[in-house]
Order: sequence, then structure tokens, then C-alpha cells
Amino acid sequence: MTPDAANLIDLVMGSDSGHVDGGRERLIRIDKILGRQLVALEKPCGVYNPPTVERLRVRWLDETETDLYTYSCGYFEGYRFEVYDSLEGLRQGIQA
Repeated sequence: MTPDAANLIDLVMGSDSGHVDGGRERLIRIDKILGRQLVALEKPCGVYNPPTVERLRVRWLDETETDLYTYSCGYFEGYRFEVYDSLEGLRQGIQA
């Protein structure tokens, strides 16, 4: 497992939510995170640590590249960290 895959898996597994589109085991196939970009939220939520959305450019072990979107939000008792395939999916997921 690559270091970038391990770091994402650690964040997902340590969170209170841990949602990953396609299942958590999918993250094992990440080769490298090539870039990160913050994405603005229209309606931020959370009180302890403001929510953050990042677009990750990811290279998979099969050498294809795609974007993933992460959502994180901290609060007193823990944190929420989720991984989505699209920004639209993320927006729907955080409303649930």
C-alpha cells in the first residue's frame, strides 16, 4: 500500500462517518495524490472545526487519473471524513 493510500485510509477509519464512494477498500488502489485544491462550500456547517472540501487529483495503481472529493468537519467528540467521486455526490451526501 502506498503512503498516500495509507494516509487517506487512516483518516477514513478514524472518523465517525468514514463514507467512501465505492467502498473503503477501493482506496487501497491509490498510487499517488497528484494535487489538492480547496473547494468552497455554499452552506458551511460544524462548530468546532469548519468543514473543508478538497478536490484530489489521484493516480491509481493502473495509472489512470481521476478526481476525488473529500469532506471533513471536526467537532468536540471527533470528526467526519468522507470521500466522494463527484462534487454533486458530496453535496448530496453531506445533506443526508
